[in-house]
Amino acid sequence: MSLDRTLAVGTLLVKGRLRGCGFTLGPRLALTANHLVRGSDGQPLDAASVSLELPGGTLAVERIETDLGLDVAVLYLADRASIWLPPGTAVQNARWQVITQPQPNDPQLDGRVTAIRRPFLNHKGYKTMAHQLLVDTEADDYEGYSGSPVESPSGVVVGVLVEQVRSRLRASAADPKRALPLLYATPIEEVIERFSLESAVDEAKALETTNVPAISCRMIGIPVAYGLDVFRNRVRERELISGYLIAPTTRLITIVGRRGIGKSALAAKVLDLAANGQWPHGADAPPIRGIVCLSTRTSGITVERIFMDCARILGGEEEERLHAVWRNQRSLGDRIHELFSALSPGRFIILLDNLEDKLGDEGQLDEELSTFFDIAFRARHAPCLLVTTQIPLALKPELLRFDIRINLVDGLPVGDAVELLRDLDRNGEAGIRYAPPKELARAAERVYGIPRALELVVGAMADDYLTLPTLQNLLEEFTERGDVLANLVQERYELLDAEARFVMDVLAVFGRPVPRRALEWTIGPLEPDLDVGRALGALARAHMVAVDRSTWSFALHPMDTDLTYGQLSPDGERGKRALNRRVADWYASEEVPEQQWRSTSDVTFHRYEFEHRVRAGDFDKAARVLGAFDEFLILQGSVSSAVSMHLLIDGRLEDPEARTMHYLGLGIARIRGGPFSEAADLLERAFESATATGDVQRQQRSLLQLGKAYRQQRDPEHAIGALTTAIEIARGADDLVHEAHSLLGLCLTHCYAGNAELASQVADELDALVARHPADDLLAGRAADARSIVCLVSQQWQQAIEAAELALVTYVRSGVPEAIGYVRNIEGIAHLAIGRLEEAIQSFQLGRHEGSMVETIEVEGLCLFNLTWAYWVAGWLPELVETAREAADLLEAWGGLDALAARALAEAAEAMAAGDQKAAADLLLRTAHGARGNAELCPPAWFEEEARRLSSAEADGS
Repeated sequence: MSLDRTLAVGTLLVKGRLRGCGFTLGPRLALTANHLVRGSDGQPLDAASVSLELPGGTLAVERIETDLGLDVAVLYLADRASIWLPPGTAVQNARWQVITQPQPNDPQLDGRVTAIRRPFLNHKGYKTMAHQLLVDTEADDYEGYSGSPVESPSGVVVGVLVEQVRSRLRASAADPKRALPLLYATPIEEVIERFSLESAVDEAKALETTNVPAISCRMIGIPVAYGLDVFRNRVRERELISGYLIAPTTRLITIVGRRGIGKSALAAKVLDLAANGQWPHGADAPPIRGIVCLSTRTSGITVERIFMDCARILGGEEEERLHAVWRNQRSLGDRIHELFSALSPGRFIILLDNLEDKLGDEGQLDEELSTFFDIAFRARHAPCLLVTTQIPLALKPELLRFDIRINLVDGLPVGDAVELLRDLDRNGEAGIRYAPPKELARAAERVYGIPRALELVVGAMADDYLTLPTLQNLLEEFTERGDVLANLVQERYELLDAEARFVMDVLAVFGRPVPRRALEWTIGPLEPDLDVGRALGALARAHMVAVDRSTWSFALHPMDTDLTYGQLSPDGERGKRALNRRVADWYASEEVPEQQWRSTSDVTFHRYEFEHRVRAGDFDKAARVLGAFDEFLILQGSVSSAVSMHLLIDGRLEDPEARTMHYLGLGIARIRGGPFSEAADLLERAFESATATGDVQRQQRSLLQLGKAYRQQRDPEHAIGALTTAIEIARGADDLVHEAHSLLGLCLTHCYAGNAELASQVADELDALVARHPADDLLAGRAADARSIVCLVSQQWQQAIEAAELALVTYVRSGVPEAIGYVRNIEGIAHLAIGRLEEAIQSFQLGRHEGSMVETIEVEGLCLFNLTWAYWVAGWLPELVETAREAADLLEAWGGLDALAARALAEAAEAMAAGDQKAAADLLLRTAHGARGNAELCPPAWFEEEARRLSSAEADGS
């Protein structure tokens, strides 16, 4: 059943007033939360007062059945629904989503299923089984969402949302309990069984949904190819591609061919027809929901750009939600999964044009795109990727079956090439349209029917710079196809007048579509009298430049861009360096001010400026440009983008200030994304450079990050040295904020080293600072944070919990979220130590959530590692194995030594699930060894004790 599932979800009204949410499960069947259809006296409401408001209209309720234990109500509808949702089964650790919006500006919720059918005591005191859900967005009060369907990414309902967990902590006695990002949903299977809805659900599955509104196709991005109205031939290829596009199992179609062969035009033509519901293969096909066109020659091809353009195609609140996902998700893989989930209700196509620019010499993808393609192949629902490239993708052998390859070896047949030549000269001014067919056929044969070469023939003839016989003589002098095309373009370029040639040079330097004012700004000081508009008109008429009238932008054909740029001299007033500087200056003049930055798109021109500074060889200036926005990119979740830009200038800087900015920015990116070994070296250089230039602020930032890096590498001596220096500098500058932060880092370092006495002394210093500055919540949070881990390593479990709770309250009150995940982790370990299993699991889950919100992989890895042990103690084998693997994967990506313990624990969990107690015991001893030296992991003694128990049980044969 094909449907827009949002039409099956709505709000529950009681006497016309909003009470909560509900959804249809069949034509006469709806579900909601029980507590929504009860009055203040606890008694069920009259069905006549209840209605379900859906996007397509309001449905009256005829009868209501309720269950207090499940906290679910079944609404038997007086009106027939036209659309309903199918039930399904929840999967541990899988994504979930709630597409309901009780109020227009309310967010759509999503996250991970953290527990399946977990024992749960609801707000009425009934013990039941419920799915536990962790919300990815900021914690808020989600009371209005009660009764919503909880869906899997595939769109099936796995549960009914019934309750939200609230914190035991209060900022003050007068404040309400704070809402936590943990929700509970009654499993849909429980609902169907309890109310005997099996036959009704089966009936709903058998019915076809009617009156589903048509979904029009939306296209984002402009294909590089132009002149689709004169597109010729490729009939067989168009039919093949269109047939593959509509097949739901198709994940990748690759059009491969040499430069100028017409790959981009073929892809653009098929997509243009598909967007209008016209399929060259002649069969009926489901409508395409959306098409995203990306090219390395226009907007560029990165996972970030793909993600943002796909978000644009969805638009509205879904676009805003996906922007939040990009900023907040913990890993690139999670963001891609989330994107594919959002795109799942419908068929979407993503065109990646000229992908060869992103491939290595052997056709290998970069790391980001490799991750994107890998998930596209493995995900249950993913868009279809249409790729054009000169170099075939080098896929792993097991993935080759996903690649449907269309090879364009030959140019157009002679007849079609002749027709294209005539179409390109519609008014006959170039003398081509009415030329003898044999002469045109000879010209087509000489350029092998390559469409771009045919365009250049017409362009050359249009201004009488070449005659056809001259062209034939020229072409006959060359035997290698690459040289033929290259010399043809060069000949055409040389025959342009000086003004048009200079405009082409500048367009080649820009390398992407730009408005006329950009060209005028760049060219003006160099050629004040040059008429840019006239030159562009001449180039457009001669088919030497493409014009996008919707954006009033101009660009060279990609082949011309490469060839024109390649023949520019490196130096001189009109050389590559000088023109790149002018282009960089133009982008700088157009940049969005920092106070207006909201997403990565707001620093697009900063990135372009950086690119052209690098191409100009002005690496110091490029470093300063990058240093102004790299931390913003990192905080927005684009760590890999920041790293790739820093690598372009690495080893090329001379100015000390530029080097400091580079080392620090790349070091911070490595701290977040790993590996730590590189981070430490970079931050050491940043500190040395900042010291040499007297940059106290960057000294502080370098030392704080260095202390962390050394601590994670089990190098307490260097960590203590870095943090002690940071404290001294902070005190000398009367910088209370950085002094407190550095003291906390020093306390943690002593705890990692197992020296509780020294750690306690540092915590005392923080307490003394709090006594002198009692109104500083952030300072109080640092002090309580330090005290909590001191108590933890001293095995003062209850005191650790109390200090952690104080740290949480003060951190929240201060508005500084970065440390909350770490504190939750400490709290969880202490709860686990005294047998509070439920509290421990909740703390670790919340800590992992907080880590993802601030994109700190370390926090997520620590919390998942410790959550694994909590599941081990609880005996929850399915959750144990899955969580252990995820913890190991995260910490290995992070690059610290904790990965050794995490991988050993993951293997121990798998051995335990397989019933191999001996192997599990051995692996637990490895876990204990790897966990030594990190006070934020469960104590090694716990793993050793369990290893002894398993070994003893194995020996006893139990």
